[in-house]
Amino acid sequence: MMRRKTYKRETGWAALAYVAGLGVYAIAQGDEQAVALVEALALPVLAFAAAALGLDEYSKNIAPSREIDR
Repeated sequence: MMRRKTYKRETGWAALAYVAGLGVYAIAQGDEQAVALVEALALPVLAFAAAALGLDEYSKNIAPSREIDR
């Protein structure tokens, strides 16, 4: 059965790359507003990326094995 593409992983990686890039910019430029933005975005972006990658891993490895057992 073919599953529809959801782009969870790609969105998670893009969000992590954005926050990392913003962090590098904030450090390099010494921009206090950018540092505050990185601090505000860090936890939600990390949580989203972890959930997206975890759901992907679950759907590929754990969920198919449950279908076989039935």
